[in-house]
Amino acid sequence: MAGGMGWRVAANLGKADFRVGLSGTDTTMKRAMLAIAALMLAAPAFAAPPPKVTFNADGSYTVSDAFDDEMYCAADTAGDLTMELLSEGVVENIDDDDTAESLKLLQEASATCAKKFGWTDKQRTWAEILAQYEAIEFYAEQMFAPNDLTLEEVENIWASLTIEDRIAFLTANSMDDAGRKQRVETALKAAGVKDDEEHLYYGKVAMVAISFIYYARDSWAESLKP
Repeated sequence: MAGGMGWRVAANLGKADFRVGLSGTDTTMKRAMLAIAALMLAAPAFAAPPPKVTFNADGSYTVSDAFDDEMYCAADTAGDLTMELLSEGVVENIDDDDTAESLKLLQEASATCAKKFGWTDKQRTWAEILAQYEAIEFYAEQMFAPNDLTLEEVENIWASLTIEDRIAFLTANSMDDAGRKQRVETALKAAGVKDDEEHLYYGKVAMVAISFIYYARDSWAESLKP
């Protein structure tokens, strides 16, 4: 019984103190509350961040700058030297400690980014694909078209191919088809790539890389579609 009464007394005292504060007898408290209210009314409304992906009526899409940075987090975290060593090892089929260590560093980087952004396993895989194939594309371009073709021109060669040929680059033996190989080499030579085995090889490597880059970006964007 005493415990119950004690609770009611404490509650009543609390209510009395609160009423005094609003009645004007405690002017300091009243002024403080009015000042806080004024600040709340004057505070600017914070705009919601833009969506990661904006889909257009024609099926195309754009990504926000923040999301673009997120997608390339693994590459940025791994660092340029790691990606250079990895791309050279993959393109030149070099199976050494540098290549293995570079791949390990990329995987550790993607794990760090996955924790930071809350990625799923698929999103982490797409980030690793983007990191690796962006580096491979850059390496191949330096080998087959130094100072001759811009990145835009290289992607234009890829875009000139049929959808079927571009998708085929995602398979292991895309150049086993004689007709496809001829179409790709014809497009490369028409754009100014030298007509020799070495330059055409690196040109085809760049085409493969671009296909994987678009695959990863498109897959990631589509996964966020409402």
